[in-house]
Amino acid sequence: ENSTTLSEAFLNALSMTNSVSLKRDIIIWIPETADDRSVDVLVAPLVQMMENDPELMAACLDTLSNLKLRDEHISDVQRAATDLLNSVDPENIHVLIKFLFHVVKTENLTRLFKDIRSKLKLETLNISAVKTSKVPSSSSKSSSKDRPSAIDFATLLIECLKSGIRARHEVVTAFLQEFTSF
Repeated sequence: ENSTTLSEAFLNALSMTNSVSLKRDIIIWIPETADDRSVDVLVAPLVQMMENDPELMAACLDTLSNLKLRDEHISDVQRAATDLLNSVDPENIHVLIKFLFHVVKTENLTRLFKDIRSKLKLETLNISAVKTSKVPSSSSKSSSKDRPSAIDFATLLIECLKSGIRARHEVVTAFLQEFTSF
């Protein structure tokens, strides 16, 4: 009961502050105090924040991956995270894909690869990332390496796949099934 009360207090604090930094800090602390009983109180608000605020997506996904989610929560969270593939900020792609590989059930891996393939549009991500990136000024010590490119995102996606394969051997089979289907 104490952890549920504390989780509700965290959620209340999140609703009262406008500071993204403070919200991120609160969200990251949630798994430290949550137990199995308080997860039911936390999942829906965390998913809603993840969907509505791109700046909080990574913190919400990290927190959700550190909670002991029941099967119905896993399905809901995975569905919401998969839906974000259409609109994910380029800097959060790796967080989102890593999370999806973490929570997906083995029998849904092939479906996940189909969703990644159909919903994640690298061309769009590359264009939006280049438009929103800051081009280094001549007086800056930054190099052109600071700007995202098509190669950066392809490399990032491959690194996410490698990470998923290392974490779960069944990812290889699902990836090969999907890869050979086109």
